[in-house]
Amino acid sequence: MRHDFTNSTSLSYAEYDSTDKVLIICFSSGKEYKYADVPKDVYQELIEANSAGKFFQQYIKPYYKVIE
Repeated sequence: MRHDFTNSTSLSYAEYDSTDKVLIICFSSGKEYKYADVPKDVYQELIEANSAGKFFQQYIKPYYKVIE
């Protein structure tokens, strides 16, 4: 499932694969990063956050591993 951020200056979209628990974050710059073992509720909180960029910096980037 994919969510386009219309109210974020840093994030373009997030895509989530619930089978593999992989979260793909695409930044406004066009760079994409994949994060492993992300629970679905974290993805849901990200797309519902008042500030997706702040949520990402506080709750995703420090805790989930970037994968190739």
